[in-house]
Amino acid sequence: MKSMLSSFRSFSLACFVAVSGFAYANEVAVGAGDGTKLNITTNTSWSASNTYILQAQVFVKSGVTLTIEPGTVIKANNTDGADLAPAIIVEQGGFIIADGTKDKPITFTANQTDAVLKADPRGHWGGLIINGYAPLAGGGTSFVEGVTGVPYGGTNASDSSGVLRYVRIWHGGRSIGQDNEINGLTLAGVGNKTVVDYVEVAYNKDDGFEMFGGTVNLRHCTALWVGDDGFDTDEGYTGKGQFLLTIQGTQVSGRAYEMDSKFESKFPRSYPQFANSTIIGPGNLSTAPTGEGADEAVRLREGTAGNFWNHLVTNVYKVGVAIKDSSTAALMAKDSLVWSANNIVYGGTDRFKVGGNATVESGDTTSRNVDPLLSAITDVTEFGTATFDPRPSTAGPAFLSADNLPNDGFFNKTSYVGAFGRNLWIRGWSVLDSRLPAETTVDLAGNISSDSTLISTKSYRLTGQVFVKSGATLTIQPGVTIKALPDDGNGLAPALIIEQGAKIMAEGTLANPITFTSILSSAELAASPRGNWGGIIVNGKAPLAGGGTKFVEGVTGVPYGGTDPTDNSGVLKYVRIWHGGKSIGQDNEINGLTLAGVGNKTVVDYVEVAHNLDDGFEMFGGTVNLRHCSALWVGDDGFDTDEGYTGKGQFLFAVQGEQRSGRNYEMDSKFDSKFPRSMPQFANVTLLGPGSLSNPPAGEGADENVRLREGTAGMFWNHLVTNVYKVGVAIKDSSTAALLANDSLVWSANNIVYGGTDRFKVGGNATVSSSDTTSRNVDPQLLAVTNTSETGGVIDPRPKAGSPAFKDSDTLPKDGFFSQVNYVGAFGTNLWLKGWSYLSDNGRLPLAGANIVELGAGNITTNTTWDNTNEYLLTGQVFVKSGATLTIQPGVTIKALPDDGNGLAPALIIEQGAKIMAEGTADNPITFTSALTPAELAAEPRGQWGGIIVNGKAPLAGGGTKFVEGITGVPYGGTDPEDNSGTLKYVRVWHGGRSIGQDNEINGITLAGVGSKTTVEYCEVAYNLDDGFEMFGGTVNLKYCSALYVGDDGFDTDEGYIGKGQFLFVIQGDQRAGRAYEMDSKFDTKFPRSMPQFANATLIGPGTPSTPPAGEGADEAVRLREGTAGMFWNHIVSNIYKVGVAIKDSSTAALLANDSLIWSANNIVYGGTDRFKVGGNATVGASDTTSRNEDPLLAMISDVSEDGTAYIDPRPLKGGPAYKNADTLPSDGFFTQVDYVGAFGETNWLDKWSILSAQGRLGVGFLSVDDDALLSGLPSSFELQSNYPNPFNPSTKIRFGLPNRSEVTVTIYNLLGEQVMQYDMGVLQAGFKTVTWHGKNTFGTPVPSGMYLYRVNAGNEFKVGKMTLMK
Repeated sequence: MKSMLSSFRSFSLACFVAVSGFAYANEVAVGAGDGTKLNITTNTSWSASNTYILQAQVFVKSGVTLTIEPGTVIKANNTDGADLAPAIIVEQGGFIIADGTKDKPITFTANQTDAVLKADPRGHWGGLIINGYAPLAGGGTSFVEGVTGVPYGGTNASDSSGVLRYVRIWHGGRSIGQDNEINGLTLAGVGNKTVVDYVEVAYNKDDGFEMFGGTVNLRHCTALWVGDDGFDTDEGYTGKGQFLLTIQGTQVSGRAYEMDSKFESKFPRSYPQFANSTIIGPGNLSTAPTGEGADEAVRLREGTAGNFWNHLVTNVYKVGVAIKDSSTAALMAKDSLVWSANNIVYGGTDRFKVGGNATVESGDTTSRNVDPLLSAITDVTEFGTATFDPRPSTAGPAFLSADNLPNDGFFNKTSYVGAFGRNLWIRGWSVLDSRLPAETTVDLAGNISSDSTLISTKSYRLTGQVFVKSGATLTIQPGVTIKALPDDGNGLAPALIIEQGAKIMAEGTLANPITFTSILSSAELAASPRGNWGGIIVNGKAPLAGGGTKFVEGVTGVPYGGTDPTDNSGVLKYVRIWHGGKSIGQDNEINGLTLAGVGNKTVVDYVEVAHNLDDGFEMFGGTVNLRHCSALWVGDDGFDTDEGYTGKGQFLFAVQGEQRSGRNYEMDSKFDSKFPRSMPQFANVTLLGPGSLSNPPAGEGADENVRLREGTAGMFWNHLVTNVYKVGVAIKDSSTAALLANDSLVWSANNIVYGGTDRFKVGGNATVSSSDTTSRNVDPQLLAVTNTSETGGVIDPRPKAGSPAFKDSDTLPKDGFFSQVNYVGAFGTNLWLKGWSYLSDNGRLPLAGANIVELGAGNITTNTTWDNTNEYLLTGQVFVKSGATLTIQPGVTIKALPDDGNGLAPALIIEQGAKIMAEGTADNPITFTSALTPAELAAEPRGQWGGIIVNGKAPLAGGGTKFVEGITGVPYGGTDPEDNSGTLKYVRVWHGGRSIGQDNEINGITLAGVGSKTTVEYCEVAYNLDDGFEMFGGTVNLKYCSALYVGDDGFDTDEGYIGKGQFLFVIQGDQRAGRAYEMDSKFDTKFPRSMPQFANATLIGPGTPSTPPAGEGADEAVRLREGTAGMFWNHIVSNIYKVGVAIKDSSTAALLANDSLIWSANNIVYGGTDRFKVGGNATVGASDTTSRNEDPLLAMISDVSEDGTAYIDPRPLKGGPAYKNADTLPSDGFFTQVDYVGAFGETNWLDKWSILSAQGRLGVGFLSVDDDALLSGLPSSFELQSNYPNPFNPSTKIRFGLPNRSEVTVTIYNLLGEQVMQYDMGVLQAGFKTVTWHGKNTFGTPVPSGMYLYRVNAGNEFKVGKMTLMK
């Protein structure tokens, strides 16, 4: 201890009494420490340069403000000298302004050593009490226990007691009065003008936050390991809260919530409205917490009302939500107390528990019982060291079914349940900070006054308006994405503003563009794509009309304009600005990119604005030049010039929205009597209008494509204006027309203006000569602009070869800026949007390097190749005629229209004697799909085009030939079982099945009389309206084929089909009418009888759908009928809805009895209500239906619904039933002998090319389970042994013991808490087990060296271990 007082500062002689004795340097004693209370009676500030030692109860009196600087630390002694706890009490009329920051939070804590606090973390000082004038239940005033003579309560709901922001209150809760432990933060009668945001109470002995009445609102608050309740409301509290986190202590007696209305007969009744709260319980405890109700997470009692939305309650010890009494239950029944059905309550033994004589309807306690998949909460003990991350997986249930919150100015709309989306807002200031995963997201707001760089290894959130100040340069590395919040917390939109004298160096690349976009989810942006943040404003020093400077509306004190035409504000290159345009100031929607007085040394090249609420690009004066810029579906004008803009532009592209009010161009010179007059010089521009609209766009002039007005001058060369709705070019007034007449405004005669009702329209009293409006009225023949709507199809704005656009281009000035080209419009053969545009990211451009080739109805009569430098659009029925071969190169995509113009679906038909050679690869499959957009396909995924029909010469039942229904004059069938129709390999056929003829929906792939020399391998049909694969007779063989979510049957055989198949996979749709198999022999008295020989098939049913599928037999997985024969070996039929295998009639049953039809006893048929069902008058012997009834332990099939998001991995676990008793297959040169049942062994052959892979749903990591060879017998309790080897490379065995038959899940995490993989092992028998992890993630990718955590869940128990991978 030092021998002298080295630093002391008094606040005022009237209010501060110093302790006599000693203090450390920079420590300031607050109070005498002799039991005397300290009153602060004049405005006082506490500085961050000091540490304050609180050793008294300090009262901030009415009319006085205590200001605490950011970063200040206040340490409190254990006693005030009279054995009561030091505390800070703000009286009614007093103010506390404790406005910290994330980097400099304000901390109230105990004046104790770390060792003392770790041994006993709670109750070392008092806390913070704020008393306000807001109403209480029953009116009047009341007193906090232990605080004499300090009332709270009144009549002013909007009372303000100051600001608490980024404030931490730790280790408190000691008695402030006799037997009165204090809460961490007591808000007593506090009004809603008081700010409580980013406040934490940790390790308090009593409650974390207690609200006695009042209306105060809370945001971003945490209550961690407190001794009683995290958040406690009472006495008529009617405030709101959002973004709240609670972690219950493992051995403490309190709840996360205790919501009371002690005076339930008095009003206002307690009515908290809390949204987006994450409540984490202690999980399974070895020692039960003590105290009545200590096993509850949430307690609602004493007649409290309230609304509780978007809550996530997990890791529950016993009781999730306790409704304690009948008065509370009664409010729940009449919706005065709402616990949302969208909330998640997971874990424990009683998710909801009703006490006393209360009863509630089941509908009031229907919150979701699903694992929220939080990133890392395996160790939530108070002094744990494991990574903690309460953010949910974006693919999990927390990002589904979020409540729609009130639009009341307080609540922020979110797309998730719980306190966290992807923003971990506790980072940097919480006591948890050292346990959080490494920071990857950085928030941006405020001023940038020195050179700064945004780096590509981090993510950025724009949370407010960022001003880059004069002299500073903001550098943004290629590939950086900045996601902006919709609101800065004050009702304005976050935006980036570059001030005069500052620079932005945002130089992306084609491969790594820089993106500014909204933080909202894709679903939210699809619903409302515009106005979800602000935009970018660049202010320069170049001249304006009339000289001087001006200000962008809504941006105060930031001028633009000057005298330097060569001013340089930096570089914007390969920059994308999407979903902006929200108000930046009162009634001022911001443009995507505002260039205000910007000079021509600034580079703007390859910049795009898409889905902006206001203009795309607006140039207020200045001289800046633009190249390769696009404006897509903006709410007002694509390119807008004004105030004397005299810059240049080349290669500009705009698409008008179909219901927007703006134009592609609005060229003004608002101050046309001032100079410089606006005179843009723009060349090579393509402006696409919306075409013919069923609903006209609203707004004056909304029917125009180009607007020239207010005396603008300008030069417009090589322009291509097409798809015009009504008006091509509008000349709005006489001053503009006059400039057109004297050639100060030139609209080139070589320009193309095509479509609409008025190619040129002159307004006001203006007149122009016909020679000034003689642009060409010709179809520019662009490759693909038939559907340019926001949710439309492929767009290719390049002109076709021979188009008029390649004729009569203007000769441009040789001034160092313009490039001389031989075409009109923004594009020649180079589609410069490709790889970086919104159109490219959303699949609206043709494939990389591809031209779109239209395939209309017709015949292919000579050998033809579809090559992978093109993308093909199938618009009609294409017939490959006898003698011709159609070759399709790997990687080709063929997109088909829904209709050929005559009411029939486009399709590809291979005739007898023709061949198709479609041989893709896993990395470059060949794809047949619909030309509709992803949004349209999501709404209706089936029946959007026809399919593929192959007709061969192989035998049919009864001989002769037949015709596929709906195809006239194209026969199939013959006498050549070895007929060869070519190869289909790695071919995907998606979204088909539309009618090809009257009432004839087409199958995905129809193989009609196809012979055995034809190769069909690695083929998939997904989302077809009719069958996936249909074989009408013939002998063709199939390997590695999948049929997913088709509308009828996955594989359908008929008419004497006698081919073979191996490695076949089907997922039945959850609401479809078909089966996985339908095996027929329609002409069962004719031969050859149908006799498919299929081995190693996995058929997954829909499980238990909420709505039963419609149609006769829709409840079956396999249907055998009409006298079909066949051999079915090594089959897995699982996840059955009702019927596994249906034998429909006596002729089929008879074949089963005499072994002409064999359903192997080694097959697995699991689930449903009838594993085998015999129809008609048929009977079968029991020995013919003895397939195994056991769980095949498929890796990941918990959610195989067609609109699900869960991973699907149909491989069986090693050591499970599927690896036992496999059939011995014929040695005939076709079948491959394997040691497993089902379509999959250790290799997931769907990887890379299946639609499941494209959707991100295919799991390809791998675990295997076996009995533990080192241990035998039964454990007495659930055990987790050490994994071995450890460290390991490449695999290790995770060992555990099960005392009982249990459902087991193994999850592996990295140290950041990110899930590497998870496997549902199904139900395992009791005993010692080993699970082998092969060091791969869910996608089969080897993971890097490092430490990993593994969590084994067995029933309601779980245990966690660590392992190290060393390479």
